[in-house]
Amino acid sequence: MHSMERMSELLSEARQQGDETRMANLAFKLGDTHREKGDFQQALPLLEEACALCRKHHNTFGEAVVSLSLAELHLAAGHAEQAEILCKSAYHTCLTADDKKNRVRASLLLGDIHWSREDPQKALLPYQEALEICSTFEDALGCGILLDRIAKMHRLLGQDEKAFMYFQEALKRWERLGVEDRQAMTFTNLGDLSKKKGDLAQAISWHEQALAIYRRLKDLRATAAVEQELESLRAAPPASHDPEP
Repeated sequence: MHSMERMSELLSEARQQGDETRMANLAFKLGDTHREKGDFQQALPLLEEACALCRKHHNTFGEAVVSLSLAELHLAAGHAEQAEILCKSAYHTCLTADDKKNRVRASLLLGDIHWSREDPQKALLPYQEALEICSTFEDALGCGILLDRIAKMHRLLGQDEKAFMYFQEALKRWERLGVEDRQAMTFTNLGDLSKKKGDLAQAISWHEQALAIYRRLKDLRATAAVEQELESLRAAPPASHDPEP
């Protein structure tokens, strides 16, 4: 893989040669690298250049892929409206081309846009669509991410039983993949839901499993937070089981 400095050099060469296909490819790769590093100012002009070149040469699929990166960039910068315009356009291109991988990416991003607007109900539909597609080609990581997102939306809607179920399904994927940090985060979410339900013993058990992972990962901040929560749970009076009047 080229370093960012080398990609910049290659892009300059392509511009001098007037090779617009190569320019689009390199501008996208370099811009996307800057996007992943969170550098909005560097990423934006490069991705816009790549998008414009794809459009000029009627490369609708290339334009869709670049548009998704631009949409993610705008969403991260708080520009949800611009992100949605780009994402919807890319989604329809991917749908027409039957590109399932990028359709998942577009649906996930649309859900994130609705989440950023604090509309969990509206976010559920694209998340569920993406999950259905991911399940068809057994993408365990993608399914785990989407199950986690869906769980969080149900939790925001106060649908704790559904949230609990989806967190458990996400946990199965993290355990299969051996992704310990995500396992730990899911344990804490399950612990919080158990606490809300009044099942303190189960809440303690979930948090203890999270704590063991955080200690193993040497994540001091997360370890301290879970230790504090466990101290609070152990000090709490047992839940009353008196029948409701």
